Amino acid sequence: MGHTHYHPSMSTSSPIDIGSRRQLFFDESLFAATSGVRIVMNTPEDAGEAIRADRPWEAGLSCQWCVVVPDEKLGHVKMYYEATCPNPASDSFYDFRRMMCCAISSDGINWEKPDLGLYEFEGSRNNNIAFQGEQQDAEVGGDGVATMLRKDRAYDQMGSIVIDENDDPERRYKLIFAGAECKMRGATSPDGFRWTIVNDWKPISNQGADSGNIFFWDDAIGKWVGYFRMWDATRRIGRIISDDWTNWPDRTIDDLVLAPDELDSYETHLDHPCFRPGQFIDERIDGRRYDPHGPKERFVWCTDRVEDLDGMDFYNQPVTKYADGAYVMPFTVFHHRSNLEEIHLAVSRDGIRWERPGDRQPWIRMPVDEFCGMMYCAPGIIREGPHILHHHTRVPAWHGWGEPGRYEVVPHDPYCGSIRRARLRTDGYTSVDAGNAVGGFVTPPMVFDGRKLVLNADTGGGGWIRVELVREHGHEIWGYRINGFALNECDPVVTNATNHTVTWKGRSDVSELAGQPVRMHVRMRGAKLYAFQFAE
Repeated sequence: MGHTHYHPSMSTSSPIDIGSRRQLFFDESLFAATSGVRIVMNTPEDAGEAIRADRPWEAGLSCQWCVVVPDEKLGHVKMYYEATCPNPASDSFYDFRRMMCCAISSDGINWEKPDLGLYEFEGSRNNNIAFQGEQQDAEVGGDGVATMLRKDRAYDQMGSIVIDENDDPERRYKLIFAGAECKMRGATSPDGFRWTIVNDWKPISNQGADSGNIFFWDDAIGKWVGYFRMWDATRRIGRIISDDWTNWPDRTIDDLVLAPDELDSYETHLDHPCFRPGQFIDERIDGRRYDPHGPKERFVWCTDRVEDLDGMDFYNQPVTKYADGAYVMPFTVFHHRSNLEEIHLAVSRDGIRWERPGDRQPWIRMPVDEFCGMMYCAPGIIREGPHILHHHTRVPAWHGWGEPGRYEVVPHDPYCGSIRRARLRTDGYTSVDAGNAVGGFVTPPMVFDGRKLVLNADTGGGGWIRVELVREHGHEIWGYRINGFALNECDPVVTNATNHTVTWKGRSDVSELAGQPVRMHVRMRGAKLYAFQFAE
């Protein structure tokens, strides 16, 4: 068997203070040297259907956006999702009523749609509609009066919902959504059901922002962080911060954090338009088609000319702070040529600089033998034993109302949409993998707190991992070796566990090294290492 050689850097830069925080392998910042290992993106398994559109108020294009909100105080998880149905005040195919509905689960697996009694639908309040715009009466031909929504106080698209334990209990839940002119509004609630609009329906941002816009309080910087849609040519993702979640600054090009680039999939133009059927263009937008040489006032980023389709959008931005120093974003890539979507993964240590692991391949692919035109992942995760659950929508309808090359609008089927679970190992977004040959890595100098080293690892029955702790710089007599923590003293780790304690000749206590710079030298074969942590 060949030998693996390491040459640790003698850099004098400051050691990384990792404390007792979980360390995931989102990038190569935990590598000072490597041999025979690589960082791998791990894809989740489909874990079945959670919710399906099946109620009268969900009879349109429903379950398109969703948000997962675990509420430990109330002992359940809420799933907010968007529902639509035909607008009774209009006979237009394009005009529909939008609502935010809520389902509840005690285990994150089995969901119920409770009768909330908040909004009337077809003469009954027995429904799970949790929020919609304000209503008014309107005359509808000879049929008398129907209820319709006020355009100036409309609910147009879901954003995100968070729980704020530091505010007044009456404002414990906070909601951002898109309203009139696609501008964001805010609302608060004591229980996640009964909402009060803030700022008398006035926008909380001067700029428009459709899509599922995300916000949350980030303890790492002591501010509200928003991930909102940006239009830099086509759809991109921006990040802004604010001391006040009801008052967001304007987004500028400097706020762009994730966008397609020249390494992405396109033929000749990264920023060419997406598809709309000719019927939609003629009936809804006055015949305007993509024309970079035409008058600016008639410019649009859509066309029915297949030869002009190219490039992609990053369609939504479902950022979740997974742990301290670990942010995940399973965002949607919208391919203009095919008019299809799939879910990709971005990961970050600070929420600003994002990595796209897995060679830019899908994290959740389109389903086998089943048409699915739109897919969007929810912010928020549910912990299920040694696993975590993400939820994503699956909509069997074309984005933009049609199939490329076809003039006619393609109506979607009624009750169109569902939400599915995706199960992943805890910490399992990425891992350091070694194959049949021995490989390994050395970390930069680190300072830790804690009494033991635990690994989240899978070696199978035939693989193994060994760890040694070495000095930052070589000692004049003892070199890098620290007696009691050497590689040949480490008991081989053969496990499939999320918290396996490393031992050296049966001893696990590493507290004598806490607070001083050390490196971690890992050797492994036939194994996956997802994370490590120095813990109490």
